[in-house]
Amino acid sequence: MSEAAPCIMDDLGDIRHWFKEEDYPSELMRRLGNDIAAVKVAFAFEDLPPEARISQVEAEFESEMLNMIREYPPRLHGTYSDVQNALGATGGRFTELRSVLEEGRLSAIHKKFAVNEHARKRETPPADWIGP
Repeated sequence: MSEAAPCIMDDLGDIRHWFKEEDYPSELMRRLGNDIAAVKVAFAFEDLPPEARISQVEAEFESEMLNMIREYPPRLHGTYSDVQNALGATGGRFTELRSVLEEGRLSAIHKKFAVNEHARKRETPPADWIGP
């Protein structure tokens, strides 16, 4: 399921729609750790009081977040959107980080729909195939 997650899930909130058993959501969340970490860090920065988000702190946050996203990229396109929204709420510039996030989001979307498109393609049945 964790391998297929980017193809069937938009964001981490979808986990509760796919699993009702208690053990399965936590296992999937463990396997989507990069997504969870990115969202938690972005929301933690957003929760800082505005006076704590001075330019030096913002620059340090952007540098660390860039390293994290590049080294441990999230897999779900919704994670990139969630992080972008959290950053937008802070009023910070984050020019390079926004660019990297958008590239990652688009890449995740392309992967999702490339797999979906491949699944929709039907193979040509053999010439002697007798249908139902």
